[in-house]
Amino acid sequence: MNFSFFSLTPILKVVFTSCFLLFSGACLAQQMGGIRAASEPPLEFDYDVYSFSGDRGESMLSIYTRIPFTKLSFIKNEDLFFARFETNVTILDENERIVMERQKIDTIKTPFYEQTQSNQLTQPNLFSFISAVGDFDLLIQIRDIESGRNYKNRRKISVKNFNASYPIISSLMPALLLTDSSSRVRLIPSLNTLMQKGREPLQFYYEIYSPKKQSLNLSYTFFQKGRVPKEYKKFTRLVEIDRGRNKCLDTLFSTDFESGDYELILFTASGENEIQDASKLSFTVRLVGVSYAIKDLTKAIDQLRYIASGSDLDSLRDAPNNDVRVKRFNEFWKRFDPTPDTPENELMNEYYARIEFANQKFSNQGEGWRTDMGFIFVKYGQPDFVERQPQTMNNLNTEIWEYYQHRRRFIFVDRTGFNDYRLLFPEPDSRTYIR
Repeated sequence: MNFSFFSLTPILKVVFTSCFLLFSGACLAQQMGGIRAASEPPLEFDYDVYSFSGDRGESMLSIYTRIPFTKLSFIKNEDLFFARFETNVTILDENERIVMERQKIDTIKTPFYEQTQSNQLTQPNLFSFISAVGDFDLLIQIRDIESGRNYKNRRKISVKNFNASYPIISSLMPALLLTDSSSRVRLIPSLNTLMQKGREPLQFYYEIYSPKKQSLNLSYTFFQKGRVPKEYKKFTRLVEIDRGRNKCLDTLFSTDFESGDYELILFTASGENEIQDASKLSFTVRLVGVSYAIKDLTKAIDQLRYIASGSDLDSLRDAPNNDVRVKRFNEFWKRFDPTPDTPENELMNEYYARIEFANQKFSNQGEGWRTDMGFIFVKYGQPDFVERQPQTMNNLNTEIWEYYQHRRRFIFVDRTGFNDYRLLFPEPDSRTYIR
């Protein structure tokens, strides 16, 4: 990982631009034609929150949002397509009282119909606040004015006090460094924290505020996310910081990580290694050439056993090299792509979302997708009806799942008493049909 302290003034200025091309990115939108999503629904828009110190030491809160064009309704007027949307950003205290609020209406214009249908194009926004210190709820609501559709998201946020007697670290902000026509370097906030193996690295910007010039230990701890997060790697470096604002830029390289989801916790510590402050950054590493949903290609191929034929699995496993394996994997899923003219394969995304949900939900006895409940969930999705029957003198713990569309009823029995639910009848058994 590359690390640098540097003086950005006056050549580097933290700016926000309304040019959507700088913020372009895809937002996963599932279009499964009635099949319900396996896990929590994906965000309808991207956003993130960053906290830095102002010039007078005040706590500044910056909220960036980005909504895909496909979430908006465009209407044609003469030679242009128009879309209008309203964004409301509200900060609430623990008693649900409004602490701060901002509202903005935007209009998007384009002469190209194809752009109105692109989930690669997005419209960004920035909302800035001078904030009180403490814990709050952030509520973001976006309303498409033409259709009246509403999108919203809510989460907890914390705002730091940057006027402390020890070094304080700001938010870790993913960033792009751009050079304009005057050779000035500009720092552009980026909501993209996805790295593809062997491709562009991920840079993040932060500031350290210190009451004095001193030596400081910076400790980097990386956790690989999962049902049980595990420490992936850690290291510490000693740096010299000045009094006041110290501007920093770090670079993460995908070659240093396996495919997966990660969280970096950056700690500041005194000379005695006493932790003083910390900030977090989540990021993702994926293979080149396969869907974002795929973390491990070998495992993803193994997980096809519920829907792939033996010959398909043999072809994938026996590929002479990884490039051929990726090509065959994509060709397999292309046969089942409900929208082959778009870059997203919604059916593949849904399948691996179900795998992920099964791993989180049914992992009492090994990997969740391999269990009986995981198998049925991956193949059929969320049941329409669930009945749970607790253990009695004559019966074991039982759970019944019904799928009305498929006319199927699956009965799971916990024979051990340790949540190890097994199918009472095999999946293809005629006794699983609802008559």
